[in-house]
Amino acid sequence: MTTGLDAATRAAAAALDDPGFAHLLAVGVSVDGVGRFAGWAPDTPTDVFSVTKSVLARGVLAAVEEGIFDGLDDPVTLAAGTGTTVRRLLWMSQSWSSDPDLDALEAGAVDPLPAIVAALGDPDAEGGYRDASAHLLIRELQQRTGSARAHFDATVLHPEGIAAARWETDQTGTPWGHAHLFLTVRQLVTLGEHWLRDGWPASVQPEPGSPAIPPEALPYAAGLWWANDSERVMAAGWGGQCLILVPSGSIVLATLGFTGWDRESNTDTLSGNWRPGRELLEGTVLPALLR
Repeated sequence: MTTGLDAATRAAAAALDDPGFAHLLAVGVSVDGVGRFAGWAPDTPTDVFSVTKSVLARGVLAAVEEGIFDGLDDPVTLAAGTGTTVRRLLWMSQSWSSDPDLDALEAGAVDPLPAIVAALGDPDAEGGYRDASAHLLIRELQQRTGSARAHFDATVLHPEGIAAARWETDQTGTPWGHAHLFLTVRQLVTLGEHWLRDGWPASVQPEPGSPAIPPEALPYAAGLWWANDSERVMAAGWGGQCLILVPSGSIVLATLGFTGWDRESNTDTLSGNWRPGRELLEGTVLPALLR
């Protein structure tokens, strides 16, 4: 597989010359724990945006294993009486009467929790992918543990040598659940390798026939997107952030982009023709690796 690794790394390096991928810091390719990297900054931390939700999911599943949550169907106490459960938030099946604007809530000075809880919808109605689901879930974990950040450090980050990752917090000091964890491409590959060794994501899969939902047009379960009948799983975020796991081949692919996003002005430095990292990984790197 070394030949395939080298070919995939060369293909990634060539693809990074495409102006549409100019925002990408690096690409990581790993097979059976052996990694290669292309690009100029594999060790530069950047906001992984919605990939944060996948890290959140791993920590929540660890909390279930530890008894912090009484299973995935444990009611969310911060939303008592609404029918909201851990599973509904983690699977993005929770319904909402409105879509809380997390960008506006981040920039404000007040606790975002009341606005999030007020936007919850009928528990029997169809759900959808919402950033608010992730933040309500991490706030529930914060209430039950006293420190969600300490829990994630102990169960997800520190075991892989990620000791001082920046993770921005809300107005109460709780990490944002939907975004704003900062990792490097090398660290993201390391997490992916550990998750495969640990049997995750094989232990949590979408129900057969689960619908494909926006924004990735794939089924979503336990913080991951599932493709090809669960043969490939993905974490993805705005700005080029992407982690792809192929459990059958012990393959991990990752890329992260620099967006220049500014919270106060809600602006970024991405060019008008920027392309998602998923396109590079699925369209160029994976085919070169498997050829």
